[in-house]
Amino acid sequence: MDNYRRLHALLSATEPLSEGAGGSHTDVLRFDRQALRASLARWCGRPTLSRSLERLAEELGERYLVKKGKIDFFSMPLVRRRTTHLRRSMVSYAFGTVGYNIMPTYDKALLDATEAARLIPYFGFGPPGAVFAPDFLAWMEADPEQDGVPRNEEATFLRVIMRGLDLRHCAYDLWRADEYLHVRIGDAAQLGEFQRFARRNPLVPAMEERLSAFFEAPITVGVRDTLRWLRGSRHTHVPWEQARTIIERCFERFGDQCFLVPEITYYSYDTRCGPAHIQTIYQCNEAVARALSARIYDDLSPQARALWRRHGDAQLAFEVLDFHHDYPLYQVEPYAGFLSTSMLRFAARFGTGFLWEVAHLPPLDVRNLDLARLPGFHLGMAGFLGALDEPARQQAMATIGRQLALYRRRGLRDSSGRRLEFERIPRTFYTFQQLASAPGSGRRALGTYSLHELWEPKHADLWQRHPELGEQLVVFFATVYRYFIETDFCPDLRPRDAGRDVFLWGIWGYVTENLIVVEEQDDGGTARLRLAFVDNRDQFKQYKRGEDRRRPLGSAKHGLRLVAPVVEPAMQRSLGIFVQHVKERTVGLSAEEQDRRPLAPLDRGLDVARHVVRSSLDSAWTTRERCSTTSWTTCTSGRARRWRI
Repeated sequence: MDNYRRLHALLSATEPLSEGAGGSHTDVLRFDRQALRASLARWCGRPTLSRSLERLAEELGERYLVKKGKIDFFSMPLVRRRTTHLRRSMVSYAFGTVGYNIMPTYDKALLDATEAARLIPYFGFGPPGAVFAPDFLAWMEADPEQDGVPRNEEATFLRVIMRGLDLRHCAYDLWRADEYLHVRIGDAAQLGEFQRFARRNPLVPAMEERLSAFFEAPITVGVRDTLRWLRGSRHTHVPWEQARTIIERCFERFGDQCFLVPEITYYSYDTRCGPAHIQTIYQCNEAVARALSARIYDDLSPQARALWRRHGDAQLAFEVLDFHHDYPLYQVEPYAGFLSTSMLRFAARFGTGFLWEVAHLPPLDVRNLDLARLPGFHLGMAGFLGALDEPARQQAMATIGRQLALYRRRGLRDSSGRRLEFERIPRTFYTFQQLASAPGSGRRALGTYSLHELWEPKHADLWQRHPELGEQLVVFFATVYRYFIETDFCPDLRPRDAGRDVFLWGIWGYVTENLIVVEEQDDGGTARLRLAFVDNRDQFKQYKRGEDRRRPLGSAKHGLRLVAPVVEPAMQRSLGIFVQHVKERTVGLSAEEQDRRPLAPLDRGLDVARHVVRSSLDSAWTTRERCSTTSWTTCTSGRARRWRI
């Protein structure tokens, strides 16, 4: 419990960043520097802090915030922008099978860490300290006279802290296990090598093929394109060869920018439970584990009994009960179209969850029974099952599952007949993330703005003071598009009102609150801009049928299959908008373009007509091919989605 006491000492000195800060999944907290000093003094048992702890309090108090995973309620604006609070357990019950389990499970923490780490080779740049925050718990154990900020040499990105457990996931391990990252990165040298290569060669062939079609098209054709056109939006008019030159020149000037901020995540108990309270719960739970262990032991085969005792029988039963009572894990079903049995099951679960919320009934008691999904941090059970051959392993798992089912129906009692109750200790994740506004060495922050805010008239002067902003945004959105092309994932760059702007207008990327623009000034008085992408979780993935059959992620993770028809064109449009901005600022209109202006409407009208005909033929051919290779259900549901959204 020593590591949890350290974590509890740090987090007990936090408070909400501001009223309503955070989102649907996290509460955003900041450190109170004086409270942190007092908490650290209580933890170390000395009235004055060592030089190392004083530096730790300064670093956390001035430069870091904490994103704590929500456990109880899911909050989002539904009606007239009023925030509605729903129980997270019921939302997960309704949407878990389509890939939207929002409880802070270990699986979710590991998935989020993997997605955040996947961004680093593309969006990070520079020394490892630019993306890997110090391990603050290790810092508390460091040399008391240490005055500087210790480096995270092992690139620890996710650390699991529980009673008797300290499990570390470094970024290199996450990259090796990530089947969607097609780059081998095993150390800091290989990471830096790939980052430099990616910035020197920003356009891969697949990007050039798609972007050339986008830039050479006179318009984009679609329902959302028409709606945006009626609001005044116009297609980029930069020839592809010019656009390619602009993109490459922007990377030459600003290709050394790091778009991420350092962070580290801890997965542990909810800090509303103090260390002493957790210890008391553990002692009560251990009595339940001993009773269940005796039942399992009597039912195991002779070979398994010896291993059960050797690996710590009561501890193994404790892990089984901990998994059984943990946040529910739902089996994600492959996407099979809207007219399918999986969608009918989802509709039934959604209706049940909705009725439970409306009637304010107690939450459903959903337990985990599939031992094949035991989390990786249950090391005892992993060792026990790994020591058995396959037939014995299956038999042991069936035995344990049978005893769990009996336990759920009948419970357990001690020798005096008193009923034994196992109590779940709530767990969640804590991401320590550097503030986007934290200035670099020798600089001070003048202001921070989201990309959403920069479209407001009051911030028009920032574009005038910093004409290089457009070039930096070209580098960022070209990196976004390359990341999508090579991994099939798109970062979370949703606008503020995602329901309206994404689904109706097709707006994504260039109007977002997750990209922060920081204005800084150095000691010499020179101002410069820095971009920081601050929401690296909850990425959507492009749907691919073969991959989804092999490893289902759920239609929620696939963004309801809107990534290809909505998000990818928005990525291209985001890049096109800022390429157009850079061209108009640096090049302007050529003499040839000026001479052709009187005839431009006629020429453009002919180009538009040809492009509409070509796009219609391509769409018809694509639909014909899809219908010939997929089932009638999938094809008809695809056409329904195309015309209804």
